[in-house]
Amino acid sequence: MNTKDTIHNCQITQMAGYEVHNNVPVYGTWGITSTAPVGSQAITLSGYGAANNKIVIATHDVKTHPKNMGEGETQIYDANGQSLYLSVNGVVVSSKDVFEIKQGNNTIFTIDKNGVSINANVKVTGAITATGDVKAGNISLDSHTHSGVEAGSANTGAPQ
Repeated sequence: MNTKDTIHNCQITQMAGYEVHNNVPVYGTWGITSTAPVGSQAITLSGYGAANNKIVIATHDVKTHPKNMGEGETQIYDANGQSLYLSVNGVVVSSKDVFEIKQGNNTIFTIDKNGVSINANVKVTGAITATGDVKAGNISLDSHTHSGVEAGSANTGAPQ
């Protein structure tokens, strides 16, 4: 598939490979584009009924097409097993290595094998629960101590 021009084009074969057509334009729905894997099936139309005047209007790859979807569900997927799945139970994003959310050229949110990174201010309404240590800079909630504290029954912090 050639994707460098304003209209993508591909090579298709017909009649058990005996008829080959090069640079066949590939048209699709506006706002969604894809590059079908080699060997995918295609639906073509022939302008004026001429076999050498074809355009591709749809592609399908049986090896990567999602299965077992429910009525009303939608999935955008690729040949690497990545997808955006709008299921009846919610939205599921599947990523091979890295999942990013960008605003312009700035990466705001990243999930990868090292964890979750947020490059923005975070506002939380509700409780935050952590099963491990919480750190602010070099200060740990698990191992942070104060020196020079007097023993007694008084409380520290904001007055009650």
